[in-house]
Amino acid sequence: MTSNFDHISVLRDYFNSKNFHPKKHFGQNFLVDKNYIPLMIKAANLKSTDVVLEVGPGGGILTRALIKTGCQTVSVEIDNGLVDMADDLIGQHDNWQLVHSDVMEKKSQLNKTVLEALNLKEDENLVCIANLPYAIITPFLITLIQTIPQLTNITVLIQAEIGEKICSKPNTKIYGILSVIINTWGKPTIIKKVSPQAFWPQPKVTSSIVSITKSQKSLDIDYTAFGNFVKEMFIHRRKKITQNLKTFCPDPITFLESLDLHVDSRPENISPEKWLEIFQNLKLQ
Repeated sequence: MTSNFDHISVLRDYFNSKNFHPKKHFGQNFLVDKNYIPLMIKAANLKSTDVVLEVGPGGGILTRALIKTGCQTVSVEIDNGLVDMADDLIGQHDNWQLVHSDVMEKKSQLNKTVLEALNLKEDENLVCIANLPYAIITPFLITLIQTIPQLTNITVLIQAEIGEKICSKPNTKIYGILSVIINTWGKPTIIKKVSPQAFWPQPKVTSSIVSITKSQKSLDIDYTAFGNFVKEMFIHRRKKITQNLKTFCPDPITFLESLDLHVDSRPENISPEKWLEIFQNLKLQ
């Protein structure tokens, strides 16, 4: 059975027939406006040889489009009910695999089952395209970057506020750990704002499609070590960086001056590029 579930009325009637109701604790706000799907796929710049990771296929509106691209696609779904309905909602396809699990095994660790399903070869590229549950956005994005070196693009539909944090600049209130890690890994772009009316049930906030393309400069960076370093440095974001650096070098003032950084700089004042320079000069990887 593959009815036209792209129509919200068909999807809702089907869910009602199965006595299924979206669950708040899973962050289930299903995208039901298919007009945003081509924008996401175009932003991801998919190639036929790419492997695609989708988190939370929900009603399958994005999944069905991803399958049509011909890319090998792995979708991860935690909800028992949606897994049971997957044959109806999405069908069976040679280039699609459904993994029944939480994508995160721990707060900073991807589920081993997901990694095994992806089964990435060294020369393969991974693209993550997903309508992410709001609760996992930050830990998932950071962990994904830290875990999978073959990752080349992340195109996600996320809370607009998080999208703004990702793209934020130094010396702003929302600039922080996520901004630094994402902007050293790649170039983020807000593709389009998405109103609550594009979802069912409707969330209380506006969303954004954000696409992040990996940059060449990130190829030789140990993002686990770098991420841990940045998190440590931002624990006291308003303190002078000289205080935070004492853990890592004996003479923070001389060290900062050698990098043309003011000794009164605070974590929120320093650009992602400079953070990377600090990390590399401390030889922490």
